[in-house]
Formats: sequence, C-alpha cells, structure tokens
Amino acid sequence: MARSELLTLSSFDVPDDLEEKWRDSFRKVDPLINGVPEAEALANLQKYLAQHETFDFTKGLLFAILTKKTAESSRITPNYFKLLCTLVRDNFSIAISNICEFIYRKSTKLQDHVRKNLLRIVDLFAEHQVFEARKIAVLMLRQSFSGVNETGITILRELLKIFN
Repeated sequence: MARSELLTLSSFDVPDDLEEKWRDSFRKVDPLINGVPEAEALANLQKYLAQHETFDFTKGLLFAILTKKTAESSRITPNYFKLLCTLVRDNFSIAISNICEFIYRKSTKLQDHVRKNLLRIVDLFAEHQVFEARKIAVLMLRQSFSGVNETGITILRELLKIFN
C-alpha cells in the first residue's frame, strides 16, 4: 500500500483517489518550480498553463503546502503560496473549492501536520483579505465539532486567533 502524505490510513484503507489526483498535479508542477528562482518558476508555470489550459495547478501547489512538515513549512510554504496568489490573480474560487472538497471528504483522516498547514493557509488567506477564506474556516469548524476532542478544540482556538 502506498504511504499517504496527507491522510492517516489504517491497514484496511485503500489508496485515496483524491490524494492521488493532488499528488499527480504536484508531480507536474514540481519540476517547473523546484530549484529555480521565483521569476523563472512563475514563467515556467505560466508557459505550462498556456499549453495545458485544463490543468488545475492549484491542487499541486496546495499539495506542496499541505504536505510540508512544520519545521520546513515556514521556509517553503510562502513560495508556493506566493506562486498560487500570483497565478490565481484575485480569483481564489478554484483553490478554495479544492480545499473545501478536501476537508469535507477527508477531515477525519488528516495527519496533524496537514491540519496545522490548513490553519496556516486560512491565516495566509485572511492576511491577504481573501473573503472566501471564511468558507474554509466554517467547514473546519463544522468538521471539528464531529466529536469533542483535543484536535477539535485546538482547531477552534487557532481559528479564533486568526479571525480575532
């Protein structure tokens, strides 16, 4: 069984199709942006998107942001996030809907570092005044109340800090 980078899977769980789609998108995006200066990465992505109009790059960039462990995410995530912001040009609808679908379908199986990175994304969206960030926050709140536990309480506290 393939190891999941986003989800906590039991030995009975089958590989997840949603994660596979996100990982495949990342595998297409990563060679274009990894190890090159930011301007070149942006040019590479724009050129690729011009040739492949139906490609959803947001899933690849979101996968990169969500899978980074906490120690390295402070260094890497802003670059991925900055590319995401530059490419979507004030239309975050696709990225927001991808995140919402992911949370709705997989929130109970998320690894801890993925939950933390989701909170970081909400925080970054709030800093950039992305109005639709509230959709992610509301969905995270709903999912956190599926049972009173330490994880749900932590999510609630962090969201309150973000929107305070």
